[in-house]
Amino acid sequence: MAPSKSKKTAKTNVSAIASSLSGQGDFTRKKAKVGVKKVGSNATRTDFKARSIALPNQSVLGAAHRNDETPQGAEASLEDARTRRGLGLAQLVVQTRHYSKDVKR
Repeated sequence: MAPSKSKKTAKTNVSAIASSLSGQGDFTRKKAKVGVKKVGSNATRTDFKARSIALPNQSVLGAAHRNDETPQGAEASLEDARTRRGLGLAQLVVQTRHYSKDVKR
């Protein structure tokens, strides 16, 4: 006599066939879109996101305007300090946020 298949193996074979037909298997291919090139397997992502963080307690200008944290002479020296171009500390801090690299210098 030929050995008969058990009901358990018949059910697993049917479920395996059903899952492969429905596309829910382990190794499904991604659909190719028209006009979009496939990304290489060794491609490096170069995009990034940046956000600014405001720390008002650590501001140089904020410390100059608070009398309780700075000595009398330090406040005057920060306001009187000028660069060779005649820019004060407040203008220099504003320029650090400018988009142009020449203005940041």
